[in-house]
Amino acid sequence: MDTAAKQAHIQLLAEMHAELAAGLAGINPTALTGVARYFHPTCAGIADLAAGFLTLKQAGHIHAARVLIRTFIEATLKIGTVYEKPSALYRIAFTEHVGDGQFLTAADENKIVVTPGMIDAKWAQTKPALASLFPGEQLKDAAISAETLGKWSKMPDLYNFQFKLYCNYTHATLRAHVSPEHFDPELDYLTVSQCLFTALVVVNKRLGGICPNIEAYFRRVQALGPKSSQPLA
Repeated sequence: MDTAAKQAHIQLLAEMHAELAAGLAGINPTALTGVARYFHPTCAGIADLAAGFLTLKQAGHIHAARVLIRTFIEATLKIGTVYEKPSALYRIAFTEHVGDGQFLTAADENKIVVTPGMIDAKWAQTKPALASLFPGEQLKDAAISAETLGKWSKMPDLYNFQFKLYCNYTHATLRAHVSPEHFDPELDYLTVSQCLFTALVVVNKRLGGICPNIEAYFRRVQALGPKSSQPLA
């Protein structure tokens, strides 16, 4: 990627990040209810990741910037899923409950005082509050996979390609650190732009945030190339 192309990508991400931050700043999170109380902090987290990504990229810390991308993707798949299917928030929360149980083994080994009863009590408090958001829904106590998030968010390629690819950086594989030439620098920008676009749509359409340039960003993200999955619209 030449310098001009790199600067164009950075400019797009900087503009999208600024609009997302401004849209979030215009929302009073204490006035939000229901699923919106999940959307707001998660989209704020995506905005914060974008700020970190841009800072690291501009400083030349390519590996550190790429480590953030899988977190970007996972947050995006989750808000995209809840955008399309709000009751999926219950399954996402249950998946975290299952993860708490998996943590218990490591906690015991390290002499940390965590008991199954503590984990179950936490879920017992959370479950009815979540269920009350979706009256009449058949809610399942079943974990949800990243693959399912990709399908339900209508962004399967984001899971099938980018999520799996950037797991290499999350898990510090040989491929990531010994053969970084396998990773296209342009894909970093394409992926983060899609994540930011999804957050902008959620903030605008589900939280009422002011994001006036969504249509223009949609066209610009689409123009970045075929490696970018179809953004949420």
